[in-house]
Amino acid sequence: MQRQGRLAGKTALITGGAGNIGEVITRRYLEEGATVIITGRNATKLEAYRQKLIGEGGFEAERVQAVVLDGARMDATRAALQEIAARFGPLDILVNNAGSAGAKQPLAKIPLDESELHALREAESTDTETLRAGFGNLLGLSWNTVRAAYPYLAPGASVINVSTIFSRTDYYGRIPYVVPKAALNTLSLHLARELGQSDRGIRLNTVYPGPIDSERIRTVFKAMDGMKGQAEGTTAEGFFGIMRLKRPTETGFAAGFPKKEDVAGTVVFLGSDEAAAYSGHVFEVTNGMAVETESMSSFVSRPGLRIVDAEGKLVLIAAGDKSTVEDGLAFARTQTRCGADVLLTFRDEEAHQEAEAGLKAEKGIRLAQFDPTRPNTWAALDEILAGAGPLAAALVLPATDGQSCGHSLLEADDAVVKRFMEEELGGAVATAVYLARHWQAADERLNENPKVIFVTGGSNR
Repeated sequence: MQRQGRLAGKTALITGGAGNIGEVITRRYLEEGATVIITGRNATKLEAYRQKLIGEGGFEAERVQAVVLDGARMDATRAALQEIAARFGPLDILVNNAGSAGAKQPLAKIPLDESELHALREAESTDTETLRAGFGNLLGLSWNTVRAAYPYLAPGASVINVSTIFSRTDYYGRIPYVVPKAALNTLSLHLARELGQSDRGIRLNTVYPGPIDSERIRTVFKAMDGMKGQAEGTTAEGFFGIMRLKRPTETGFAAGFPKKEDVAGTVVFLGSDEAAAYSGHVFEVTNGMAVETESMSSFVSRPGLRIVDAEGKLVLIAAGDKSTVEDGLAFARTQTRCGADVLLTFRDEEAHQEAEAGLKAEKGIRLAQFDPTRPNTWAALDEILAGAGPLAAALVLPATDGQSCGHSLLEADDAVVKRFMEEELGGAVATAVYLARHWQAADERLNENPKVIFVTGGSNR
């Protein structure tokens, strides 16, 4: 097919290009005249789809290529991008579409290590990833691919990150999926600035697909209804209820799910020169779902006056490494001024010792070590809490103060990226898992519904 379309003469890399939505994006890009490199982990699947496009689709063999790429591994990603650049030259378009499903479990059952994943599979779960693996396959894959592709992106190139509207809505039992996708949203915004202000003027935009019309999404929503103990169809109807747009059906116009082709059409537009003025924007392909944008609150100050009575309540403050000692002690002292008993934890011995030196003889604050990323260390905290009375609240602080992460997302060190995903994001979710399990086990001891506050490092970190 020699069609000269909106993408004629452009070279595009589409991760997950033989997958669910990816295969439709790939076909549309070929129809619009692009040369397309599809990537994924499964060489057989990639080549089978390539041959289908050549045979049934009638596209020229040289315009559709397949390269194996494991985006969760930065070394493999760099090697694949070097190969692609050597074979095809600069890239005009990068579509970060690949990703995994993440574990499909309520909070307390999210598998944190291989032993927990194995136990779930023994109980007939279809999950294939631990929390850490899912973060690598959802956030790490896109971040790694942009970092590895950056040297080979042509001036004026377009990067398109495919997120999900579920990163901003209720999506029960899918925390391992929506948390890294929500992180991708913020990552995309900051990457857009770095890429756009580079000497090549590269633009980056984010697409938020809604629930795509398929048997898969109906199965997912049915499972969610079951986990919530509500009537089948409740979840789907809830999403239909916030859609502004009805679409044509065989019997007229009605609420329905958007289609893969709707997403692909948006990605075509963003890859074309028609979208030359767009960068840092989000495009919701949702049939007009009324969903709030992400919001951010800043805690400016707290009056010294004791306005909260926490007398006799036990509060856990889960801090991070040595760089969070000052913040951890400040939060702990604020809680004790309100009358609370505080258990302040840090993730390593060095932080623990520094906090101990800074604490001196202050009353009402106890120290302990707690590393949420290592479930085999949780027993010690369980033992402390068992003798301390019911836990009324928890404050979860960042793993670090953010200063060690550097100032460039494109040039971030591999170890920093890995640590951010596993210890910062993964640690926050793992702490929530621990608390959920603790409170489920201690349900009879609770005098009131416990409260949790997650504290972030701010938008400048």
